[in-house]
This record gives sequence, C-alpha cells and structure tokens, in this order.
Amino acid sequence: MKSSELDMKLNQLEAHEKHTRQLSINREKDLQEWEKKLRQGEESLCELRRTLNQREEKASEDERVLKKKERDLEEAEKKIDISFAKLKEREVDVNNRLLGLVIKEKEADSLRSTLEIKEEGIACFGRQAQC
Repeated sequence: MKSSELDMKLNQLEAHEKHTRQLSINREKDLQEWEKKLRQGEESLCELRRTLNQREEKASEDERVLKKKERDLEEAEKKIDISFAKLKEREVDVNNRLLGLVIKEKEADSLRSTLEIKEEGIACFGRQAQC
C-alpha cells in the first residue's frame, strides 16, 4: 500500500474515532440529562407523596373530630330527650295537682255555700224565735 492510501485510511479511521467519541459524548450527555430528569421526577413524586400523606392525616383528623362531634351531639340529644321526658312528667304532676286543687276548691266552695245556707237558716230561725 502506498503512503497516500495509508494516510487516507488513517484519516478515515480518525474520522470514525472522532465520530464514535462524539456519539459517546452525546450519549453520555443524554444519559446525564435522563438521570437528571429521573431525579427530578423522583423528587417530585416524593413531594407529592408527602403532600398526599399530609392530606390523608388531615382528613383522618377531621373525620375523628367529626365523629366526636356526632357522639357529643347524640349525647346532647339523649340528655334533651331525658330532660323533655322529666319535664313532661312534671307537667303531668303539676296538672294533676292543679286538678286536685280545683276539686278541693269546688268542694270548699260547696261547703261554704252549704255553710252559708245553714248560717242563714240559723239566723232566720233565731229571728223567728225572737219574733
């Protein structure tokens, strides 16, 4: 082979090596860019998971608070029902006592009327005896 052929082959080989190195450098850059994007994606995913966990914890706490308020409300309703029942019993008792008083008042009025009639009869009898 001649020197010019060898130079040409050497140039081709160098050009091929240069091209191969450039491809390798480009692949390395691409790989670094992909790794960077992957890290960013993983960081973003971690942040989203953290946010989701916080929201779930808040939702759980809100649910616990709501259930406690529901229990408190149920207890308050029970107490109101018991108080209402007691008030109803007292109302019945007061009404019965009032009815008893009305009956006694009527009896007293009846006795007073009877007594007045007897007093008038005695007064009239006393006047007739004097007459």
